[in-house]
Amino acid sequence: MATSSVRQGAGWLLFSGVMLVLAGITGILDGLWAIVNDDEQVRVIGDNVVLWDSNLATWGWIYLIGGIIVFLAGFGVVGGAGWARNVGIFVAALWIVVRIPWVFAFPIATLIGIFLAVLVIYGLAVYGGQEERR
Repeated sequence: MATSSVRQGAGWLLFSGVMLVLAGITGILDGLWAIVNDDEQVRVIGDNVVLWDSNLATWGWIYLIGGIIVFLAGFGVVGGAGWARNVGIFVAALWIVVRIPWVFAFPIATLIGIFLAVLVIYGLAVYGGQEERR
């Protein structure tokens, strides 16, 4: 009888890692955009939200550094690093909390983002622990 070398939940871990990598890339690009466009003061987002920020570059650096951390965590999840599981769960939970106020401006996109974050948390929480030794 042949034994399978595929770890249980490997698909969930791959999904979670890829979602983190994509979120990291998005954060990096958003951060770079904010740093480059720091001179603009007022932004209208959607039909309901007006954002005024006197220092957009600060937010750009926060997004850039956060994006790099999430990007590296995504690769860590795919590679099986234990620290990456904890970072991934933390940033996915933080994503949910941060996105909730946006549900009124962008309801469908926000709910899809929250749903994906829940799936990432599920994949990492259920299958991201240490592989059992037999």
